[in-house]
Amino acid sequence: MSKVLTIPDVHQTLTGLEYAKKRVNEYDYILCMGDIVDTHDSSDHQRTPVDVLTKWVEFKKDYPEKVFILLGNHDLSYLPNADGNVSSHQSYFAKDVREFLVSNLKYFDICKRIDGVYYSHAGISETWYNNIKGLLKECGIKGSNVAERINNALHSDCQIYGRLFDHCGFDPSGNSFEEGPLWIRPAALICNPKFDKQVVAHTGFSEPTLLVGNNKRVLFVDVDNQFVDIINGNLNLIANVDRKYLKAHEMTYLQKQISKPRFFPYFM
Repeated sequence: MSKVLTIPDVHQTLTGLEYAKKRVNEYDYILCMGDIVDTHDSSDHQRTPVDVLTKWVEFKKDYPEKVFILLGNHDLSYLPNADGNVSSHQSYFAKDVREFLVSNLKYFDICKRIDGVYYSHAGISETWYNNIKGLLKECGIKGSNVAERINNALHSDCQIYGRLFDHCGFDPSGNSFEEGPLWIRPAALICNPKFDKQVVAHTGFSEPTLLVGNNKRVLFVDVDNQFVDIINGNLNLIANVDRKYLKAHEMTYLQKQISKPRFFPYFM
């Protein structure tokens, strides 16, 4: 069993990376949860997106079995065959970021499975995974578990990551079951989760928040200036925030806010 450090949406800052480097020997795994690029601070011109990407990849190279870098929707937007329509997209740097990501894509993943917990940028829904299984089979993408199959799809020569991971749901904000692991929002995810336990970022919360739906748990860790530890896969125990135990909220009422699951023919 393991001690995992999660670094949520980076957005071109170095705070999380510096925190992780200082404590690297305290953890079994360190997960960058994505959205490394696209700063939300218009006054911050101290570093380029490639600067930050480079530092994370160097950290990964130093600790290849400990550090894992997960792609976010902002990162994906710079890859070929992907939709660049995200907020704060930096067209001026697009060519440099695209070239860096293409050259270093082997150092990035979509998700990671540790102690029975699935980590990804936004979360994995049952509907999305059911919809893509045919495409994975068509492209000959295999793996010993779901996480491995999804990551192999990112690194496949078929270059189908745009079709798999771009914004694809019926709700413009991402609140639909068809959305993939870089885009889905909490209301849809908690009503249609693929796994018993997930840890995600993507949507900001004021504090680490554990939601329960269909007897499955999702911990949301995108909190400003907080980096959450996961101990032995226990989503109830948060080691480095003031409250050791978080209240689990039943979210079934959110069913009323989103549509029923539908098959999305885009993946046929």
